[in-house]
Amino acid sequence: MRRWVSVLDWLPHYRRVDLPGDIAAGLTGAAVLVPQSMAYAQIAHLPPVVGLYASVVPLLVYAVLGRIPQLGVGPLASISILSAIGVAKLAPDNTVQFIALSATLAVLVGIIHLAIGLGRLGFLVRFLSEPVMNGFLAGVGVLLIVTQLGPLTGVTISSTSSRAFEILGDWLEALDGASLTTAALGIASIAVLLVAKRWPRVPSPLLLLAVTSVASRCSGSTTTASGWWARCRAGSPRPPIRRGRCTTCRCCCRPRSRSR
Repeated sequence: MRRWVSVLDWLPHYRRVDLPGDIAAGLTGAAVLVPQSMAYAQIAHLPPVVGLYASVVPLLVYAVLGRIPQLGVGPLASISILSAIGVAKLAPDNTVQFIALSATLAVLVGIIHLAIGLGRLGFLVRFLSEPVMNGFLAGVGVLLIVTQLGPLTGVTISSTSSRAFEILGDWLEALDGASLTTAALGIASIAVLLVAKRWPRVPSPLLLLAVTSVASRCSGSTTTASGWWARCRAGSPRPPIRRGRCTTCRCCCRPRSRSR
């Protein structure tokens, strides 16, 4: 039993001295994992709560069955984008069917991984050459960037294609309806994350998630790029000129034209 359930092996020998360090490590991991898992859920076109389930449950299961304490377990951006593209061809986004198919895909992949582990078939990964893996990761990276242009600018991309240039074309066609507020908030968040790397001990992703959530909740602006450009071309509104008749002299109160 201890061969399959590792918690029976390490829990009886756990030292109380290691508890403060483990608590600090758990809080640090949670500060990074919570915003990360919610972002991965958005990449997979799923509700944010699904990302929390997909990040917490595997950690609890691995604590019982796993044997390597330094191994990171949880969703990845590459897996999320592949799941979104694969399921998008079978069901529309933001539907119950889409969520059910995504969960089914996750269960099937888990069964395959379990079968590979039980069959000791991990050596098959060695047959994948490094150029193939680098090309795959580069392609997934480009696809990931292109698919996030819509959420970054507040544009809804209805394309279900898995080709980056087609998604980019759909985004450019719908760019007139981009939200300036969403784009400004997204670009500012990216800049803050880049600057916050100087202070690694500060949970900047978690703090940024809280601040941007409050900001997006309080901001009711839906300014689009086309609306902003139309107002710029029209200029500022002029004050209306009232016209009428005086009660004393009964003359028309109209602005006099300047004599040349």
